[in-house]
Amino acid sequence: MDRSHSVSAPTHLQPPAEPEALAHVREDLEESHQALSDFALDHDPDLLRSKSFPHPVFGEMDLAQWIDFASYHEERHLAQIQHIKQRLGVSRT
Repeated sequence: MDRSHSVSAPTHLQPPAEPEALAHVREDLEESHQALSDFALDHDPDLLRSKSFPHPVFGEMDLAQWIDFASYHEERHLAQIQHIKQRLGVSRT
């Protein structure tokens, strides 16, 4: 959650250059949440802990850690959005 250190996402994970409609972004986010939830519920926790993939900052993480990480990562983005909204004087959620 520490936002004092910024890390650029790999190119294939960066947002598109052109803004997307809010409805489309929300739909994509909901689909992503559902897919991650389905994946987590459909696989044995021991299996998830037995498979790993490196994170560019935190190093080797098992799939259970990646699933947990996704929520913290999203919280970090939400904090960034709130900060930008405050700077712009926008109060809508």
